[in-house]
Amino acid sequence: MDVLIEYLDETMERTSLLLSYIYPLVNRCNPELCEHMQRNDLGTIFALSWVITWFSHVLGDIKRILRVFDFFLASHRMMPVYLSAAFVLHRERDIFDAGDEMGYIHKCLSVIPPDLPLESLLERAGDLFLQFPPTEISQDPMLIHLNNQVYEHFNLIERRNARRFAQQQEASNLRNRLFVRVTLWTVTAVVGVAVAVLYHTYSVEQWTAIDPWNS
Repeated sequence: MDVLIEYLDETMERTSLLLSYIYPLVNRCNPELCEHMQRNDLGTIFALSWVITWFSHVLGDIKRILRVFDFFLASHRMMPVYLSAAFVLHRERDIFDAGDEMGYIHKCLSVIPPDLPLESLLERAGDLFLQFPPTEISQDPMLIHLNNQVYEHFNLIERRNARRFAQQQEASNLRNRLFVRVTLWTVTAVVGVAVAVLYHTYSVEQWTAIDPWNS
Protein backbone atom coordinates (compact mmCIF):
# COMPACT_ATOMS: atom_id res chain seq x y z
CA MET A 1 0.00 0.00 0.00
CA ASP A 2 1.53 3.33 -1.12
CA VAL A 3 0.34 5.20 1.96
CA LEU A 4 2.48 2.94 4.15
CA ILE A 5 5.53 2.75 1.89
CA GLU A 6 7.61 5.02 4.16
CA TYR A 7 7.34 2.49 6.97
CA LEU A 8 8.40 -0.56 4.93
CA ASP A 9 12.09 0.20 4.34
CA GLU A 10 14.82 -2.17 5.45
CA THR A 11 15.88 0.34 8.11
CA MET A 12 13.92 2.74 10.32
CA GLU A 13 15.67 5.83 8.97
CA ARG A 14 12.82 7.23 6.90
CA THR A 15 10.27 6.38 9.59
CA SER A 16 12.41 8.16 12.19
CA LEU A 17 12.60 11.23 9.96
CA LEU A 18 8.81 11.33 9.66
CA LEU A 19 8.29 10.85 13.40
CA SER A 20 10.56 13.82 14.04
CA TYR A 21 7.77 16.07 12.73
CA ILE A 22 5.95 15.51 16.03
CA TYR A 23 8.29 17.77 17.98
CA PRO A 24 8.06 20.96 15.88
CA LEU A 25 4.28 20.45 15.71
CA VAL A 26 4.04 20.17 19.49
CA ASN A 27 6.44 23.07 19.86
CA ARG A 28 4.26 25.34 17.72
CA CYS A 29 1.31 24.72 20.07
CA ASN A 30 2.97 24.12 23.42
CA PRO A 31 6.70 25.02 23.64
CA GLU A 32 6.84 24.15 27.34
CA LEU A 33 5.54 20.64 26.70
CA CYS A 34 7.98 20.13 23.83
CA GLU A 35 10.89 21.30 25.97
CA HIS A 36 9.85 18.93 28.76
CA MET A 37 9.82 15.97 26.36
CA GLN A 38 13.16 16.84 24.82
CA ARG A 39 14.80 17.53 28.18
CA ASN A 40 13.90 14.01 29.26
CA ASP A 41 15.20 12.44 26.02
CA LEU A 42 11.83 10.97 25.17
CA GLY A 43 12.62 10.58 21.49
CA THR A 44 9.92 9.34 19.10
CA ILE A 45 9.81 5.60 19.79
CA PHE A 46 6.60 6.07 21.79
CA ALA A 47 4.77 6.96 18.56
CA LEU A 48 6.25 4.19 16.39
CA SER A 49 3.38 1.74 16.84
CA TRP A 50 0.90 4.58 16.33
CA VAL A 51 2.03 5.43 12.82
CA ILE A 52 3.03 2.00 11.50
CA THR A 53 -0.26 0.40 12.59
CA TRP A 54 -2.43 3.49 12.10
CA PHE A 55 -3.26 3.38 15.82
CA SER A 56 -4.97 0.00 15.52
CA HIS A 57 -2.38 -1.36 17.97
CA VAL A 58 -3.60 0.92 20.76
CA LEU A 59 -7.23 1.80 20.06
CA GLY A 60 -8.60 -1.70 20.51
CA ASP A 61 -12.22 -0.99 19.53
CA ILE A 62 -12.90 -1.99 15.92
CA LYS A 63 -15.28 0.91 15.30
CA ARG A 64 -12.69 3.46 16.37
CA ILE A 65 -10.01 1.68 14.33
CA LEU A 66 -12.16 1.80 11.19
CA ARG A 67 -12.94 5.46 11.84
CA VAL A 68 -9.23 6.27 12.01
CA PHE A 69 -8.48 4.20 8.88
CA ASP A 70 -11.22 6.04 7.00
CA PHE A 71 -9.80 9.37 8.16
CA PHE A 72 -6.27 8.49 7.05
CA LEU A 73 -7.33 7.12 3.67
CA ALA A 74 -9.13 10.39 2.94
CA SER A 75 -6.21 12.55 4.14
CA HIS A 76 -2.60 13.39 3.41
CA ARG A 77 -0.10 10.57 3.97
CA MET A 78 1.42 12.56 6.86
CA MET A 79 -1.83 12.62 8.82
CA PRO A 80 -0.80 9.74 11.18
CA VAL A 81 2.07 11.98 12.34
CA TYR A 82 -0.29 14.92 12.83
CA LEU A 83 -2.68 12.75 14.82
CA SER A 84 0.30 11.62 16.92
CA ALA A 85 1.06 15.26 17.70
CA ALA A 86 -2.61 15.79 18.61
CA PHE A 87 -2.41 12.77 20.95
CA VAL A 88 0.65 14.23 22.68
CA LEU A 89 -0.94 17.65 23.08
CA HIS A 90 -4.07 16.04 24.50
CA ARG A 91 -1.99 14.17 27.12
CA GLU A 92 -0.18 17.32 28.26
CA ARG A 93 -1.27 17.12 31.89
CA ASP A 94 -0.42 13.42 32.17
CA ILE A 95 3.00 13.98 30.61
CA PHE A 96 3.88 16.69 33.12
CA ASP A 97 2.51 14.57 35.96
CA ALA A 98 4.88 11.77 34.90
CA GLY A 99 7.75 13.97 36.04
CA ASP A 100 11.29 13.96 34.71
CA GLU A 101 11.55 10.23 34.10
CA MET A 102 11.68 9.22 30.46
CA GLY A 103 10.35 5.75 31.28
CA TYR A 104 7.27 7.11 33.05
CA ILE A 105 6.51 9.53 30.22
CA HIS A 106 6.87 6.75 27.66
CA LYS A 107 4.57 4.50 29.67
CA CYS A 108 2.06 7.33 30.01
CA LEU A 109 1.90 7.80 26.25
CA SER A 110 1.86 4.06 25.56
CA VAL A 111 -1.38 3.60 27.52
CA ILE A 112 -4.32 5.09 25.67
CA PRO A 113 -7.16 6.03 28.05
CA PRO A 114 -10.52 4.40 27.28
CA ASP A 115 -12.32 7.75 27.35
CA LEU A 116 -10.16 9.16 24.57
CA PRO A 117 -12.12 11.84 22.65
CA LEU A 118 -11.26 10.40 19.24
CA GLU A 119 -13.40 12.71 17.12
CA SER A 120 -11.96 15.79 18.82
CA LEU A 121 -8.45 14.49 18.22
CA LEU A 122 -9.14 13.83 14.54
CA GLU A 123 -10.43 17.36 14.24
CA ARG A 124 -7.35 18.68 16.08
CA ALA A 125 -5.08 16.75 13.72
CA GLY A 126 -6.86 18.24 10.73
CA ASP A 127 -6.49 21.74 12.18
CA LEU A 128 -2.79 21.18 12.81
CA PHE A 129 -2.34 20.11 9.22
CA LEU A 130 -4.06 23.26 7.93
CA GLN A 131 -2.15 25.54 10.32
CA PHE A 132 1.26 23.92 9.90
CA PRO A 133 1.40 21.99 6.62
CA PRO A 134 4.32 19.59 6.01
CA THR A 135 5.96 22.00 3.56
CA GLU A 136 6.19 24.60 6.32
CA ILE A 137 7.27 22.23 9.09
CA SER A 138 9.96 20.74 6.84
CA GLN A 139 11.77 24.10 7.04
CA ASP A 140 11.51 24.34 10.83
CA PRO A 141 14.99 24.63 12.43
CA MET A 142 13.98 22.14 15.12
CA LEU A 143 13.07 19.51 12.53
CA ILE A 144 16.28 20.12 10.60
CA HIS A 145 18.28 19.65 13.81
CA LEU A 146 16.41 16.47 14.71
CA ASN A 147 16.82 15.07 11.20
CA ASN A 148 20.56 15.73 11.33
CA GLN A 149 20.65 13.66 14.51
CA VAL A 150 18.74 10.88 12.73
CA TYR A 151 21.16 10.94 9.78
CA GLU A 152 24.12 10.86 12.14
CA HIS A 153 22.63 7.96 14.09
CA PHE A 154 21.99 5.80 11.03
CA ASN A 155 25.32 6.73 9.43
CA LEU A 156 27.01 5.53 12.62
CA ILE A 157 25.06 2.26 12.39
CA GLU A 158 26.10 1.85 8.74
CA ARG A 159 29.76 2.45 9.59
CA ARG A 160 29.59 -0.08 12.42
CA ASN A 161 27.92 -2.62 10.14
CA ALA A 162 30.56 -1.99 7.46
CA ARG A 163 33.38 -2.56 9.99
CA ARG A 164 31.66 -5.69 11.30
CA PHE A 165 31.23 -7.01 7.75
CA ALA A 166 34.89 -6.29 6.96
CA GLN A 167 35.95 -8.10 10.14
CA GLN A 168 33.74 -11.07 9.26
CA GLN A 169 35.18 -11.16 5.75
CA GLU A 170 38.71 -11.01 7.13
CA ALA A 171 37.93 -13.82 9.58
CA SER A 172 36.38 -15.84 6.75
CA ASN A 173 39.42 -15.27 4.55
CA LEU A 174 41.70 -16.26 7.42
CA ARG A 175 39.74 -19.47 7.94
CA ASN A 176 39.92 -20.20 4.21
CA ARG A 177 43.67 -19.61 4.13
CA LEU A 178 44.11 -21.81 7.20
CA PHE A 179 41.97 -24.53 5.60
CA VAL A 180 44.08 -24.42 2.43
CA ARG A 181 47.28 -24.65 4.46
CA VAL A 182 45.99 -27.56 6.55
CA THR A 183 44.82 -29.29 3.38
CA LEU A 184 48.24 -28.83 1.77
CA TRP A 185 49.96 -30.05 4.92
CA THR A 186 47.67 -33.09 5.03
CA VAL A 187 48.19 -33.90 1.36
CA THR A 188 51.94 -33.43 1.74
CA ALA A 189 51.98 -35.70 4.79
CA VAL A 190 49.92 -38.38 3.05
CA VAL A 191 52.10 -38.25 -0.04
CA GLY A 192 55.19 -38.38 2.14
CA VAL A 193 53.93 -41.45 3.99
CA ALA A 194 52.96 -43.11 0.72
CA VAL A 195 56.39 -42.45 -0.75
CA ALA A 196 58.04 -43.76 2.41
CA VAL A 197 55.96 -46.95 2.32
CA LEU A 198 56.69 -47.50 -1.36
CA TYR A 199 60.37 -46.84 -0.82
CA HIS A 200 60.48 -49.22 2.13
CA THR A 201 58.61 -51.91 0.18
CA TYR A 202 60.88 -51.46 -2.82
CA SER A 203 64.01 -51.60 -0.65
CA VAL A 204 62.89 -54.82 1.07
CA GLU A 205 62.15 -56.46 -2.28
CA GLN A 206 65.51 -55.39 -3.69
CA TRP A 207 67.35 -56.62 -0.59
CA THR A 208 65.51 -59.94 -0.69
CA ALA A 209 66.46 -60.36 -4.35
CA ILE A 210 70.22 -60.08 -3.65
CA ASP A 211 70.32 -61.77 -0.20
CA PRO A 212 72.56 -64.87 -0.56
CA TRP A 213 70.84 -66.60 2.35
CA ASN A 214 67.68 -66.72 0.27
CA SER A 215 69.42 -68.37 -2.68
